Amino acid sequence: MGTQFSWFYDLLIIIVVVGVTFRCFKRGFVSTVVGMVAVIVSFLLALFLSGLTAGAIYNGLIRNRAIDYIDQSLGGITDTAPLSMLPELDLSQIMLNEVSQSGELIRSTPLSDIDKTLDTVGKIDVNLNSVDLSGTGIDKLDLEFLGIDIEDLSSINAGRATITAAELVNNDFETLVLAKLLTNTLQNGAEFDALVGAVNAVGDFVPQISGSFSGAANDAITQVMVTIIESGRDGISAALVDNIIKPVILIPMRTLIFFILFVIICLVTSFIAKKLEIINRIPLVGGVNSFLGGLTGLLKSAVIILLVCIGLNILITITGNNIIFINTMTIEESFIFRHIYNFEFLSFAS
Repeated sequence: MGTQFSWFYDLLIIIVVVGVTFRCFKRGFVSTVVGMVAVIVSFLLALFLSGLTAGAIYNGLIRNRAIDYIDQSLGGITDTAPLSMLPELDLSQIMLNEVSQSGELIRSTPLSDIDKTLDTVGKIDVNLNSVDLSGTGIDKLDLEFLGIDIEDLSSINAGRATITAAELVNNDFETLVLAKLLTNTLQNGAEFDALVGAVNAVGDFVPQISGSFSGAANDAITQVMVTIIESGRDGISAALVDNIIKPVILIPMRTLIFFILFVIICLVTSFIAKKLEIINRIPLVGGVNSFLGGLTGLLKSAVIILLVCIGLNILITITGNNIIFINTMTIEESFIFRHIYNFEFLSFAS
């Protein structure tokens, strides 16, 4: 959607870098550095204070309310013990079976030994037509809840699963496979509809501007399964809130607070910087002054580009990534800009 205009983002970087650097070169080092210090101080203060402010708002006003909301939604499930015990399974004992046409077992391969090379479209296709979970400890769980027959533990048929490169960024391969396997088998369980309702409640809690859950019910349940498997036994509701709802709410909130604080602090520091312009009268050799001004301009352009990326992040989040040209698909097609936009610093990770 608008990906043919991805070149604009690279052009924007060139214009900002060249334009700002040239302007600072003409102004000279001393004059440039006074204004630059004001911007940097404003940026760092806003970054620090936005983290404290957003964290306080989230922990004080949102987290407990979210946990209570999910607890109420999980009330439709009579027993969540099988889910809370998933972190205790030994994922190293998951075996993928290869069987003949007659149904005879040819070999069993540990999931950890499966080739994890991504295909040309960045995916891994995993055959789950015959999976052996008998050594994982899953027999201690309520198998009826999970939609699994005790007699099928050594040859569970869960179809096929697709693991994407994006999923592998934050999750283990074994966890993803088990989550997708259980998502498929859960459809045969007695509590599947109630679980879908509880999963949808996670998305319903988050305001629409955050994007909430995306995709079909199975995709949402898979996200929940991954969260539960990797969270330990601290409580399903708390795990869902801290691992799924928190990032969706906290990052846009902190970004918005950052911009508000940045503008306020920048106005204050700029006023102070104006009072310090007497420093500009300090004589420097013309060539050196211009050269150092240009170097300072490079740094200033980097800050400007960073602010542009943060602003785009807010806009894309609010609009659900649906605006033509202003979306992650177009940005990913750019040659230079995508590396800056995707830089981990922009997520304001706490």
